[in-house]
Amino acid sequence: MKMHELKTIDPFFEQLGPDKKNLEIRYNDRKIERGDILILAHWLGSAAEWSGKAVLAKVIYRLPLITVPNLVIPNPLGMVTEARYWEAFGLKFYEDGKQMKRTEAHKYAHKLVS
Repeated sequence: MKMHELKTIDPFFEQLGPDKKNLEIRYNDRKIERGDILILAHWLGSAAEWSGKAVLAKVIYRLPLITVPNLVIPNPLGMVTEARYWEAFGLKFYEDGKQMKRTEAHKYAHKLVS
């Protein structure tokens, strides 16, 4: 089990939670696996800084979205990336998906991983 901190911008950050959005689609260049802990940290994209808020979740399943070689997908940041690394992650939220301070999320995640 590993811990990964991922930048999450609005409106996607505000939609995270067990009764809201419990699926995350990401370019998996970090080799995220089932059982890993994600710190989904609120990133203010236009201001290029952290808001200080985060949501903590565990990956309960991992599903490759596209397996067609050499297919490319534009992502929200305007970069073009190979489709074979895009995956969907099912999430189980800790603390009922409540937003917490980013520093608290790191402490909590370290306890879960160790």
